Amino acid sequence: LDDNDLPLGRLRLRPQGSAGGHKGLASIIEHLSTSAFSRLRIGIRNEEQPKELADFVLAKFSRKEWPLVDAVLEASVRAIGVFIQDGIDAAMNQFNHITL
Repeated sequence: LDDNDLPLGRLRLRPQGSAGGHKGLASIIEHLSTSAFSRLRIGIRNEEQPKELADFVLAKFSRKEWPLVDAVLEASVRAIGVFIQDGIDAAMNQFNHITL
């Protein structure tokens, strides 16, 4: 999930929880009729405070941000691999504390 509450360069895995104001996640929870599923939140917040959150979320990353976006995507793939191989707790312990 994209997460404007986390800065670009941060990942946060959670075993379950609420939508926390995220409309896309709220829709998934509604359709599944449960919030009991693991999720990977990927920070997208940058230094600029958007006037309209929807416009910010749908905007393209800047050229300057792309190297960090690439690093975040690579770390996300590794985090998902650890989650699949070793479980959510191992993935959380390994990835929730790092900033890229």
